[in-house]
Amino acid sequence: MATLQLNFGSIGSNFVFNSSLQVGDTVYYASPTTIGGFNTEDDDDQVSLLGIVTSVSAETTTTPAFILCDINNNIPPPPNNSYILFSKDRAVNVSNIKGYYSEVKFNNNSKSKAELFVTSCEVNETSK
Repeated sequence: MATLQLNFGSIGSNFVFNSSLQVGDTVYYASPTTIGGFNTEDDDDQVSLLGIVTSVSAETTTTPAFILCDINNNIPPPPNNSYILFSKDRAVNVSNIKGYYSEVKFNNNSKSKAELFVTSCEVNETSK
């Protein structure tokens, strides 16, 4: 596997990644074009798999923000001004509670009265 560094913004541009981007996400790219004043995608330019995120680095005083991706050697790098997008692994990023036991504690840290009207929890059986 080869490693590709994708730089975003420039030093001093205050570029910030989407807060949910993390190591293990899958990165894709598309190369939009401008036709008739609208951004469109050519039939030949589909969304292309780029690789898996191995590192996310915020902008510093000496480097722009960048992500490192493990890519297959035969994948060409995205052209400049490509649209970069990512997806999450559903096996890792789930929102349900898993396991046999969970506990929730609600605290009112204020000095005034507070009422809790409703709570809910989604429970799925994960094993038998």
